[in-house]
Amino acid sequence: IVITNITDILTVPRAKGTDGRIDGRKSHGLSFCLDGQVTYFHNGQAFVSEPGYAVYLPKSAYYTSCTDRSGHFPLINFQSAQPLSDTIVVIPLQNQEKYIAQFESMRHTALLPHSKLKLMEQEIPLRIAWTLLANML
Repeated sequence: IVITNITDILTVPRAKGTDGRIDGRKSHGLSFCLDGQVTYFHNGQAFVSEPGYAVYLPKSAYYTSCTDRSGHFPLINFQSAQPLSDTIVVIPLQNQEKYIAQFESMRHTALLPHSKLKLMEQEIPLRIAWTLLANML
């Protein structure tokens, strides 16, 4: 997996009952769940984001979502040199705290001058990508 660009690193707060619709996602996404629960609907299937799981959101995908429980969802949006899965994938996490710590390190780096270059120089995006995404391919 070759990550060519990290486009966003943010935590998305969502309130219970909030619905969402994505028409042609602009980048790949890797979402975590600190608390709460969101259900994504894609290609006639439901995918649940809750603590202890990451969710891969495919580039160019069309999907809807519903927030079942209010919460906070750290999200990394990125571009890749090659296509990845064309469907949403729920990935179990062995140690969520480790991934959240890596996410926070990336988020902190993104605030620095020349952050895009600094982010791509870090091992953290590669560790997250290899550990999580490689298992789904």
